[in-house]
Amino acid sequence: MNILISTDSHKDFASSQQVGEWIKCGLREVSSDFNINVLPIGDGGEGTIEAILTAQGGQVISCKVHDPLFRPRLAKIGMFNDAERTAVIEIAEASGSAVLAPHERDTMLATSFGTGEMIHCVLDRNCRHIIVGLGGSIVSDGGMGMAQALGARFYDTEGIELSPENNKGFNVLSLHRVAKIDMGNQLRRVHSVNVSIAADVRTKLLGPQGQAAIFGPQKGATPEQIEFIDEGLRNWSIVLHRTFGKNFDVEFAGAAGGLGAGLAAFLGGRLELGIDLVLREIDFEEKLNASDLVITGEGRLDKTSLHGKASCVIATKAQEMGKAVVGLFGVVLLDSERSREFFDKIIRAFPSGIQSDSISIEKCKIGIIQAGKRAGEWIRARN
Repeated sequence: MNILISTDSHKDFASSQQVGEWIKCGLREVSSDFNINVLPIGDGGEGTIEAILTAQGGQVISCKVHDPLFRPRLAKIGMFNDAERTAVIEIAEASGSAVLAPHERDTMLATSFGTGEMIHCVLDRNCRHIIVGLGGSIVSDGGMGMAQALGARFYDTEGIELSPENNKGFNVLSLHRVAKIDMGNQLRRVHSVNVSIAADVRTKLLGPQGQAAIFGPQKGATPEQIEFIDEGLRNWSIVLHRTFGKNFDVEFAGAAGGLGAGLAAFLGGRLELGIDLVLREIDFEEKLNASDLVITGEGRLDKTSLHGKASCVIATKAQEMGKAVVGLFGVVLLDSERSREFFDKIIRAFPSGIQSDSISIEKCKIGIIQAGKRAGEWIRARN
């Protein structure tokens, strides 16, 4: 039995590689005859750098940035020595919820300024191709803070230059006031590179299926704040359209609090589903073809997983090739009928009602190993 383990990271707890190795430990408790291949993956969020570096080689560098509350920190960036000097950026390293303590995660205040600083860093290293992964964000500013770091200046309808509110980097609080954008000479430098934008979800920017409505609750926004965010992004979309001559309320543009739209506008980047980009970079289909069964998953299976998250995409690809699929998750918040569309077997490591901040890393490890053991028992019984 050839088993391929390709799970996403478990946010705040463990990387894709760690989760895969823990599942492997659980499988080994059941049988030593399983031929197991652990293949780290990422869907544009945490683990994207690790997945591509593991498959292709390269190195990780650090650069000085500011976190969503504008405090200094070091962010990691993946670098390759290919002809294009490709760099892989995870926006979560500077604009993600995981870099903040739980009580600090306020999407209304958070800025994407640090993402712009990471882009500056790789441009200074003469990179010609940048892969930007959009998962794990806390921001909802549409990339306004990111654009600020790249040299953008913003003006209201009276021609008065705007200043950030309640942060040194622009956040969602200023989106509704923007009427004009001035990039000066900065766009020439940014548009000299090839930018691939790896969105972790298919979400558009605006409306009932847009970024605010779908991901506002996950980021702790109240119904009133969600309405405010959507209105701000609507104005932002109009200004981007006027400035760059394109409509940015498109598929993938709502990823990472609208950073998908901002990166497509200011960097001229190409939007695509992150997991598709990563799977292409790591030659996933070749490894899938050599396997009999796939174990995939992430920290939580919920309705947002259906918008292009890694586990569901991998499950679909496996089904298309006639492979059995086990979905192994920290918690499952999706009804069983929807789950059966993707997975032959669902295994959860923790009860659905558990609070993530109540689990230690050691308990996380033990839970995933035990879930891996249950997966092995199901596989053995099935065969």
